Amino acid sequence: MAYLVVSSTLRPDSSTLLMARHVAGAIAQLGQAADLLDLAGVTMPWCDGVNCYQDGTTKALAERVSAATGVVVCTPIYNYTVNAGLKNFIELTDKAWEGKVVGFACSAGGPGSYMAVMQAANWLMLDHRCVVVPRFVYATREAFANGAVADAEVVRRLDELAGEVVRIGAALG
Repeated sequence: MAYLVVSSTLRPDSSTLLMARHVAGAIAQLGQAADLLDLAGVTMPWCDGVNCYQDGTTKALAERVSAATGVVVCTPIYNYTVNAGLKNFIELTDKAWEGKVVGFACSAGGPGSYMAVMQAANWLMLDHRCVVVPRFVYATREAFANGAVADAEVVRRLDELAGEVVRIGAALG
């Protein structure tokens, strides 16, 4: 089984990417393949509902989602929701999400938007019949230091999230 870890931030070297790297490492420590996709390094077309699906980048991204047993989405929270990069990525890769196990890890500036991921979770559950792990990780800027996830509780929860995605993926696979 293989798992895809997506960092949807479009900003290089962000706390979201630090979370994604940690989760990919935790999945690898469980003996599973972890494919890290950093959207900051991908030039995606904007989803126009028609022509974007013929784009080579769109096809390659959809194949990475399709090949995964499960996906852990690491996203920044902007204005009380996931970022536009994640929404565009989900729209572009559309049917590739069908039946995937999905976990979420969010980075945010403050504690006020911890439920912001629910809209994206609903898209995936309702439109694509994904199984969403109900243990989201939400971390504020205080959880990061010296280029790493520094808060022990956030580290524990990221490891737990990785374990749950792998456990559920194995059960459904």
